[in-house]
Amino acid sequence: MDVLQTPENVRRNHVANNGVHVGVGRSAGGCVAPERHIHRRLGHSPCVLRSQGRKPDDEYVRGSDELTDSATAHGNSTSAGPTLDEPNTTERGSTLNSDQLTVTVTDGFVPVIDLSSRDSARGRAAIAEAIGNALRGSGFFIIVGHGVSADLVDRMFTATNSFFKLPDGEKDVVASRPGVSGYRRAGGTLARSLDQKTPPDLCETYAAHVTGEMSDVERSTLGNEWASWTHKNIWPKDPADFKDAWQEYMAAMGELAADLMRLFALALGLDEGFFEDKFDHHGSSVAVNYYPPQTEPPLPGQLRRGPHTDFGSLTILYQEDERSGLQVLRGEDEWRDVAAIPGSFVVNIGDLMALWTGGRWVSTMHRVANPQSGDTSSRLTIPFFYLPNHDASIEPMRPFTDSSAVERFDTVTVSEWVSRKVQKIFS
Repeated sequence: MDVLQTPENVRRNHVANNGVHVGVGRSAGGCVAPERHIHRRLGHSPCVLRSQGRKPDDEYVRGSDELTDSATAHGNSTSAGPTLDEPNTTERGSTLNSDQLTVTVTDGFVPVIDLSSRDSARGRAAIAEAIGNALRGSGFFIIVGHGVSADLVDRMFTATNSFFKLPDGEKDVVASRPGVSGYRRAGGTLARSLDQKTPPDLCETYAAHVTGEMSDVERSTLGNEWASWTHKNIWPKDPADFKDAWQEYMAAMGELAADLMRLFALALGLDEGFFEDKFDHHGSSVAVNYYPPQTEPPLPGQLRRGPHTDFGSLTILYQEDERSGLQVLRGEDEWRDVAAIPGSFVVNIGDLMALWTGGRWVSTMHRVANPQSGDTSSRLTIPFFYLPNHDASIEPMRPFTDSSAVERFDTVTVSEWVSRKVQKIFS
């Protein structure tokens, strides 16, 4: 499981998956760039003014077929806040350039973006531009050249996969319970977070939090809402390296997520450090999904993970190589597969980030499809959920370009929003 650090490795592996490639350099040509930029208007924001008679969690951000060309969307903006420059993309097959530094991406709906040039100001500007395009379109992108150790990812995957293959009785020793995060034999029903009624998702989970090693007294300061970041971590004895691998992985993901947030700020025309004080005591987590072999047909409407949006600022997902199943909603009813590219991570934003940007970026519905009939393989995914401080107040930086739509937004705290969603999943 090699981390893709070079343009040649990226091209070789991505051609095998999608028949297109991504490169980074001063003359990378022949690449496929994002579709002509579109601003996906949100049907509703995650938070709606109470004057409309709805609570914030009555609405969610989802795929929509209301598409407006970026020139129109940005040209009529009356926001007093920072404005977004027109992205440097034109037709499919173009590249994104920043002072002759080329960052190439593939597949316009969920692009692949190489982060390997983020150690220079020009590279960061070009990468931020590519990210902004993706988050105004689908809300998803795939990253390579991210610098996370392939050995760490391999150890994390191996230890976690080994745990889920243990007998149920051994796994139940570290089961989640009041005040403790850990193993869940039933991973809840994610569609319930959007008030949709579906059968339970076909997955098991294991969760741990960056705050889970704090003392009971320290965790008691993290708010009164029902929230997982107030829970203590619990670790299995077998595999022996489970705890170490998870703690190292959470630390690496936290560093990567913090830099992605700095790139997000650049993409929004803000100072790189704009978000930092909103994450200085963040409550982020890893919540692994294990999808057991399906030896019996699922119930009608039952999926490995039902349709949902993520709740927080951003998610960094590791997918098992060559075993995807993740699908992103485009428009009202088109589910697009997201390739499992070796050495990559899938990044998407959640409801709070969409709210933060006033709806200019989108938190898009996604799901995990069942395998084809007769496929009895298991699947493991490792999402890292980067959440702001529990007491951070999230409010739009700027309104929609349609000034009347600003009334769809309201301020909400992180703990209020996330705890409400999580309770629905396990209700």
